[in-house]
Amino acid sequence: MKKVSQIRIGTLLIVLVIFFIYSAECQFNGGVKLFGDGIFHVQRILEIRNSFLHLEIPSWVNFSTFFGIGQAVNGMYPDITLWPLVFITICLSPQHQVVVISFLIFFLTLTVTWLCLSIRTDNIEMSFYLATIYTFLGYTLY
Repeated sequence: MKKVSQIRIGTLLIVLVIFFIYSAECQFNGGVKLFGDGIFHVQRILEIRNSFLHLEIPSWVNFSTFFGIGQAVNGMYPDITLWPLVFITICLSPQHQVVVISFLIFFLTLTVTWLCLSIRTDNIEMSFYLATIYTFLGYTLY
C-alpha cells in the first residue's frame, strides 16, 4: 500500500512541476497578469527592490511607489517577510522577479501546508492532496 501511495505522490509532484514550468513560461514570455491586490503587492516588491539596489533598508513609508505620495503601507503590512524573496531574486528584471517571487510563494505555501497537515495526521498522501487543493484554490491564485 505504501508503494502505491509513493507512486501517486510522485505522479502528482511531476504534474505540479510540469504545471509550474508551463505557467512560468507563459508569464515570462506573455507578461504578468495582475488582478485584485496584484498591483499592490508588486509595488511593495518594487519598493523593497529599489531600497536594496540603493543599499538601503526598506522604509516603512513608500516614496518611490504608490504614486510617490509617501504611503505608510509597510507600517500597516510589514514587508520583512518579502525581503528574503526579493534579495534572492534581485539579479532578475522586475517582471521576472515578480514571476519568480509568486512561484516561490506558491511553493512555500504548498510545502508549509503539507508539513503542517502531515504533523497533525498520519496520512501523508491525504495531507499532500489537501495542501495541493488549498494552494491552488482560485482565491489563493487571485
